Amino acid sequence: MPRPTQALVDLAAIRHNLGVVRRLVGPAPKLLIPVKADAYGHGAVPVARLCEQLGVDLLGIATVEEGLALREAGIGLPLILLGNILPTEAAAVVSHGLTASLSDADVAAALCRAARQAGQRVPVFVEVDTGMGRVGVHPCEQADRFITDIAGRPELLLQAVFSHFPCADEPDARFAHEQVRRLQAVRSRVEAAGVRVPLWSMANSSAVCDLPTAHLDLVRPGIMVYGYPPSPEARCGADLRPAMSLRSAIVFLKRVRRGTSLGYGRTYEVPVDQSLVATVPIGYADGYARALSNRAPVLIGGRRYRVSGRVSMDQITVDLGPDSQAQVGDEVVLFGQQGPSTVPVSEIAGLLDTIVYEVTCGVSRRVPRAWIDADEP
Repeated sequence: MPRPTQALVDLAAIRHNLGVVRRLVGPAPKLLIPVKADAYGHGAVPVARLCEQLGVDLLGIATVEEGLALREAGIGLPLILLGNILPTEAAAVVSHGLTASLSDADVAAALCRAARQAGQRVPVFVEVDTGMGRVGVHPCEQADRFITDIAGRPELLLQAVFSHFPCADEPDARFAHEQVRRLQAVRSRVEAAGVRVPLWSMANSSAVCDLPTAHLDLVRPGIMVYGYPPSPEARCGADLRPAMSLRSAIVFLKRVRRGTSLGYGRTYEVPVDQSLVATVPIGYADGYARALSNRAPVLIGGRRYRVSGRVSMDQITVDLGPDSQAQVGDEVVLFGQQGPSTVPVSEIAGLLDTIVYEVTCGVSRRVPRAWIDADEP
């Protein structure tokens, strides 16, 4: 039997959100869906299979190991490594049928050697740094030289050129517009040199929602596919459906006297006599952060309560008050919906002064995932 703590992922919500993406960008741009970091915690293999069923064109990964796991699961879509690899990883990229993103000549040379040894032509992307400042050909004013060089190498098949936004989710979009202009200038110089690159890509979730000039040939929506708007102001936000909920169950109950302390450090004292205190088997080892101690809401029986005492490695306690009729085995929702009540992931992220990405990615591998499809009868 699985433990009562689990992350429940609704594939119907992801299907719905992909539909929102398509409505926003229209029929022309291809779709690259990031499934890196275990699909932001939602399960890379089930999400990748759904993407295959729905006609997604490409998937985005972060590491060679992520690509190998998807290939071993039978995923046949193109898998694009969205960050740099080391030259020593080139042979593995080729043997597993992955697509590297190139930013420098050393990795390009290593891929050429691996391609010759394998006797095949290897697909590649090129990343251009238009302002993100991490990886990508820099400065972007010289990127056309690198792109034309890659396009001319017989071992490589240049499929796309892309760049990334650092702040397209902010209300002031001037820098994002400037980045689009920079990439379009690179494109003009490349085309003037007689090189045709099939796909140019810029749009992340924020740009999908609010920057149509960045849609170009290929969009790469990430967080919105999993149901969370890239910013509070994003115009797509109300249309999205969160795909993940984090759930557990009460495993122990006790009635206590007023003044009883709960948890490490005795940071919480029960204020009312004969209060019912629930113990729930989830803790910071599961990715439920210790910083949520005495702060985070939980749902039990459709009502909001608050974590009472410190979050420990494996357990939390919740003061349900003297009138609760809760029973051992009752469901506890840490984020998600229970009846008419909801604890949004964004609320948990706000308490932690972070972003929803970190909350969903942070649900540890110790927490079993379960996948449902609410659209199925």
